[in-house]
Amino acid sequence: MIRLVGLLLVSSILSAPVFAQNFTADFVETQQDGASGSGKVFASRDKVRLERDGMPAFVVDFAKQTSTMLMTDRHLFLSYPHNYGIVIPVWHFLDSNNICSEWESLQPRRNTAFKFCQASGKETLDGRSLAKYTITAANGSAETIWVDPQLRIVLKKTGADGTIELKNIKESPQSPALFEIPAGYRKAEMSDMTGQ
Repeated sequence: MIRLVGLLLVSSILSAPVFAQNFTADFVETQQDGASGSGKVFASRDKVRLERDGMPAFVVDFAKQTSTMLMTDRHLFLSYPHNYGIVIPVWHFLDSNNICSEWESLQPRRNTAFKFCQASGKETLDGRSLAKYTITAANGSAETIWVDPQLRIVLKKTGADGTIELKNIKESPQSPALFEIPAGYRKAEMSDMTGQ
């Protein structure tokens, strides 16, 4: 199966997160071993789409609690319940003033024992004013996140596994077609996935 590094961390599974603004961003990932990846993120209220080089596009519909993989080269799609199967690395919060308690609630899904979270000041990245937090696990490992309080998303995360960052944020309306299964696409069957 196709491998996708990272987790989609949603602040609440009971209510659908709504992005504060519609926007696009460049996605950049650098793993500790030096491997890297890039792509594009599109966000529109309760939906997000990630396109990565050489990989299928992924669409998450928070309202319907579904994730959909779009195999554009073969005109196939595969939908499954949100947070099951392949997920995408976009972090979103319901309340930008309550980051630490929301992050703590995510840790059981990441199989990590949470120790503490603390605000570490403010920084400007890519022209945006961000709040910086240090997250420490019970085993002593730490990661740093930079949160955009206006968009209520993490624009950058660094840790032992590497760095994930959203750059070149452009706030603008997004076409609904980006988050829909295109006409003519067929639902993938197990035989379609053999060898993928």
